[in-house]
Amino acid sequence: MRSNLTKELPSYSPDFVKRVVQVLGTCQKTMESPRLMMGSINADASSQLDSLKLDFPQQRMSVATMELGTIIEKISAIVNLGEPDDYPSGAVGYLAVAVPLTDYVTNATKAMHDVLVNQAQ
Repeated sequence: MRSNLTKELPSYSPDFVKRVVQVLGTCQKTMESPRLMMGSINADASSQLDSLKLDFPQQRMSVATMELGTIIEKISAIVNLGEPDDYPSGAVGYLAVAVPLTDYVTNATKAMHDVLVNQAQ
């Protein structure tokens, strides 16, 4: 994703990059929030992404918008995991599902931020 985003970056307008970074910030805020608040903050990120796609239709299928969509979906999966007691193997089963999702979101948001903020300067 990082190399594809780097290749596409020159085609993004400064306003588009700014809005993508704002959505990324909301995604990061979601991950830093208490679990009970994650759903509503992630819904805000999803609304921001929908608005971004409407405002920049030429970038609707860009690497940036597609990756934001994936990040938001992974956060939704985290929000809907339930409790460790819901898993037959308890906390171990819960963590087996939660950790890869969390790692993906953390690594993807960092990579996108690095490309969009550091290389756009």
